[in-house]
Amino acid sequence: MNVPVTQFDPVQLIYTVILTNPQEQAGEYGYYDEDGHLNKDNLKTNIRATLHPVDSNGNALEIEDFLNPTVGYSVQNTKIQENPKQETKIQTAKKSVKTGDEQMIYPYIVLSLLTISIVSVLKRRLEE
Repeated sequence: MNVPVTQFDPVQLIYTVILTNPQEQAGEYGYYDEDGHLNKDNLKTNIRATLHPVDSNGNALEIEDFLNPTVGYSVQNTKIQENPKQETKIQTAKKSVKTGDEQMIYPYIVLSLLTISIVSVLKRRLEE
């Protein structure tokens, strides 16, 4: 989903994970890595995470790939009942991600303010 992002309003990625092959035997599965910095190759929250930034003028900027967080869960050893139900606990992460170099926005702000000033002056001259 595309959402507007600024340095003052960063994007927040929220994951809901559904296990495609949940384990039934008691034990620990996967490894929880909130931001993917450990480069684990199990139970990833997504196949890839790629940002395709577009500036306010519609110009495409450099594509940025992000690391993939991973999750871990445990299955508890329970007594077998007539209708057994196993609970699976999954850790999920809410993480704000910085998107690019924050210093790059300042020239755009200055350029925008300068453009607004020039347009304002030209408009006044045309009205005289």
